[in-house]
Amino acid sequence: MEIDEFQFNFSATEKPHVQNDTVVLSRKFLHDAEMKLAISYALAQSTKLSVRERAGAWGCACVTGGWGARSGGEAGD
Repeated sequence: MEIDEFQFNFSATEKPHVQNDTVVLSRKFLHDAEMKLAISYALAQSTKLSVRERAGAWGCACVTGGWGARSGGEAGD
């Protein structure tokens, strides 16, 4: 299992960016749950992709929970 911890900071002066595990957003998004959800989803997808790339096999059933596994044997046969 891989765990990444990110912080959300809100600024009136800085442009929105991600740096050193910190997401900086404009203050106008302080109470915007949809914006936070969109960023969280993007980070989750990025982490998922990273794990699959590190495994080295998009078709590996052990990493993907069966997605991409070929019938007739283990993935990668």
